[in-house]
Amino acid sequence: MAGRSLGSSIVFVILLLAVAGFLGLPTPATHPPSIPTDRPAAIPATNTTITITQGSYRGTETPDFWGTLIGGNQSDSSTIAKLLKATPIKSLQFGADQIEAENWSTGCLYQATPVGGVCNPSNPDYVNPVDFAHLCQLLPTDLCTVGLPAEINDASTATYLAHWLVTNTSWTPTCWAIGNEPRVWTQFSRNWTSWNTVTNSTPSSAQFDTTALNYTDALRHAFPSTCIIGIEMDSARQGVFTTPWIYDLTTAVPNVTAVAFHAYPNEQCANNENLTDVLSPTNLTAVATDYQNVSSNLSAHPLSAGLPIDVSEFGLGLLAGCSKYLGTPTEAVFVAANAAQALSHGIPQFTFFRFYCSASDCMWNSTTNTSTAVYQLYSGLLTHMSIDQIYERIEEELRNQYSLGFTPDTSAGSGFRRITVIVKQKSMIVQTREGYYPGSER
Repeated sequence: MAGRSLGSSIVFVILLLAVAGFLGLPTPATHPPSIPTDRPAAIPATNTTITITQGSYRGTETPDFWGTLIGGNQSDSSTIAKLLKATPIKSLQFGADQIEAENWSTGCLYQATPVGGVCNPSNPDYVNPVDFAHLCQLLPTDLCTVGLPAEINDASTATYLAHWLVTNTSWTPTCWAIGNEPRVWTQFSRNWTSWNTVTNSTPSSAQFDTTALNYTDALRHAFPSTCIIGIEMDSARQGVFTTPWIYDLTTAVPNVTAVAFHAYPNEQCANNENLTDVLSPTNLTAVATDYQNVSSNLSAHPLSAGLPIDVSEFGLGLLAGCSKYLGTPTEAVFVAANAAQALSHGIPQFTFFRFYCSASDCMWNSTTNTSTAVYQLYSGLLTHMSIDQIYERIEEELRNQYSLGFTPDTSAGSGFRRITVIVKQKSMIVQTREGYYPGSER
């Protein structure tokens, strides 16, 4: 995160650490798993980690820990880049559901109909990867991941699109991801024009492994040293499927750089949750619990032990029951608590869904051009500074306090009297009480 200008909100950092310590999962690992030497490294070796401590609490922040998925209209790349620079976010992702249906070279977002797939070039859900490339070029030190369509099960088309993007932008992403949430695909192994709503085609874990192996081999041939995210698995809170799919993938396709899962701890407010439900201890520790489950499973096999496991999509949820909390301080607390748990358990990357768009689940609303409480949380994080250093700054401020006295005008009545302190040095910031009531204290 070198070079980023972070905010000055101590409260949010203390909230992050205090919640993590209070909720107390089992003793965390103090460092994230390293990338095995036989896999291409996704994180440049020149970057460093940052350790956050408070008493017995210890959290490790990797250089690319803070991430976000870039969604919606990205055409104003300079504005988005400026907003990102005010946060600690260093990992950007282009992906989510729509990538499975997008043909970048034609600008089509295919929609399944009873008679086949229909190209809709004007669909507002279409996200342009060229705009994403331009954004990443404005932020050259950021880690940028591009998801490739894999539901079509066509490694040749995916590799062609990868070449098309690199050629048209003179830019290559840090990582490629193979598809998005394969367990819930309904058009598996069909070309886009054959997508239909009459019958579903859903892959098994073994079938996806074959797809991932073909994609990995094709990408390694085209980009020999590239980083490949082998699977973007759907939320562990939505079933017990995450760990087996990831485990099967890593044993069948060992030549991947990392794997990832998505996390919506409260099942996206499926039960129209109230505030107590949303901020329950289970929800606030769910990401770390899911990570522990996946990590312990992978560590039991020599081919997958030590493989980085990213949380590449995280959020409160998109269902109607969540709408009243999106963008509010409640969501900020929800995110802060889970981020603290992710830090304490050494999760390499923690990606918020989403950053800049017109929807209420985004950090920044592009329609009203306003921030949400979640954006304010991110732009206020002081993750470069240990909590001990924060306390030192507070102590230093306390050592620079002065006591001033004066004789008040006794004829001014008994109402509230305001106090204003003015100093000659205009650059100084004066903090004082607003006033007092006569007779209440001296």
